[in-house]
Amino acid sequence: MSFKTFKNNLLNNPLPFNVVRSILLAGKGRMYKELRNAIAPEKDSKVLDVGSGTGEFALLFDNSIDYTGIDMNSGFLDYASSLYKNQNKKFIQMDATKMSFKKSEFDISLLLSFIHHFSESDLDKILKEVNRITKKRIFVLEPVPRKYNILSKLFYALDRGDFIRKKEEQLRILNKYFTVDSYKEFKSGLYTLSIIQCSSR
Repeated sequence: MSFKTFKNNLLNNPLPFNVVRSILLAGKGRMYKELRNAIAPEKDSKVLDVGSGTGEFALLFDNSIDYTGIDMNSGFLDYASSLYKNQNKKFIQMDATKMSFKKSEFDISLLLSFIHHFSESDLDKILKEVNRITKKRIFVLEPVPRKYNILSKLFYALDRGDFIRKKEEQLRILNKYFTVDSYKEFKSGLYTLSIIQCSSR
């Protein structure tokens, strides 16, 4: 079995996935703080989390926000649904390339630690759909390549995404479908992360 296959099999399970994420980010406090400050949704906003995984970003939103997470991993969705039981949060199995939502159904869409898992041809389908169903803003959180030391290189290799892109590539792809309003980088553990705020067209 190749390292890639072993890694993906391991990280398809909620608990190992969350543990590895926390190690890579040296905890998630800085990341959550940056996202809260950036997103700051108004009360009663409808928020879609595309590729919501284990629901790690759902905790950013209280019950005044109508939150929906979609993912293809049924194990992640079951974990998230159990974790946020009796809260104003829904988790649905859905293909991001052909979403069943109505045009402009959501005020805000989130692509958090998501787009580096997809080739550009797949992203073309996904981002077109996100633009269709989003009324106002899109937020993107992505790892950014950095000059590695040996330890950083090892831990970056644990990321499931095969398409970690430089700033210029991130912006070029997003500009095909959205208007990019702001870009910010910050460090969290062994990662450098970007938060990109976009507007739908």
